[in-house]
Amino acid sequence: MKDVKWELQQAYYTLLTDAGLTVYERDGTPSEPEFPYVEVSDITEIDDSDKSSFGSEVTYLLIIRDRVTSRGSKQTILSVLNTVKQTIRARPVPFNITGWNVISSVVDSESTLPKILEETYTYFGHQIRFRHIIQQQ
Repeated sequence: MKDVKWELQQAYYTLLTDAGLTVYERDGTPSEPEFPYVEVSDITEIDDSDKSSFGSEVTYLLIIRDRVTSRGSKQTILSVLNTVKQTIRARPVPFNITGWNVISSVVDSESTLPKILEETYTYFGHQIRFRHIIQQQ
């Protein structure tokens, strides 16, 4: 069985940047990022193979971050969250990965991160984990 995680991560990057979002990999976020942005963070995988096919259950954690002046609102981060959800959960499933069939893409969990208040900026964060059932063709 081949490993699908890298191909799926590349598909995430393509889908989200095509939707007009700024996307960084977890270890590739610059010291002065462009806000708001989406960070591809933790990845998990569980083997879901059986006697007749190879498959995986893969989760991707995305962290959305925004910075606003003074005591701004969460409006932008919630708009980005909505775009992420619509893009990843689109029907038919938007992932086109050679050699793989992405059967389902659902929200596994979602939570708001504590806001950080500084003198000139307020930082907002939101994390969302997607679960995918994938079979090798």
